[in-house]
Amino acid sequence: MTRVLFLHGLEGSPQGDKPTRLRSLAGVEVTAPALPTGPLQVFRQANPRASIPPDLVQPSLRLARDALGACRPDVVVGSSFGGGVALFLAFTRAWSGPLVLLAPAGAKVLAPGGLPARDGRVLVVHGRRDEVVPLDDSLALARESACEVAVWLVDDEHRLNTSVASGLLERALTAVR
Repeated sequence: MTRVLFLHGLEGSPQGDKPTRLRSLAGVEVTAPALPTGPLQVFRQANPRASIPPDLVQPSLRLARDALGACRPDVVVGSSFGGGVALFLAFTRAWSGPLVLLAPAGAKVLAPGGLPARDGRVLVVHGRRDEVVPLDDSLALARESACEVAVWLVDDEHRLNTSVASGLLERALTAVR
């Protein structure tokens, strides 16, 4: 059994397409907490280009840390904002295991730079046609990290719907294990 902690994006939910797809896989158990993204969505609508203020991110970071301790995952998967939250777990060394980041909004959430050295594999998947999170953010993350970060560029948009429907998540889990 592979235990996955899934962290959703600003407009996602624990019942969204990606966690639902993960739950449909044989031998995969998914924990997907409902990150409190409502205030973040309001902020992003009013300030589309600004970094998210730390006080708006803290409740999601706390919830993710708590979920990490409770479910003891084998892999953490973060999508967009949830990818930024997953990066926080890695930067603070709360999580050093395998990490799958789907169009991670790390620069908008934390503006941290590269990942520290770590044991677990890191895979970033980013759509070439993403108009929400700049592709350059993911490339900079890979370039500036003190660990190996694999980057898969796919012919898709921010939500990666086409890629997910074609088995992306299954391949990603296999790649980091």
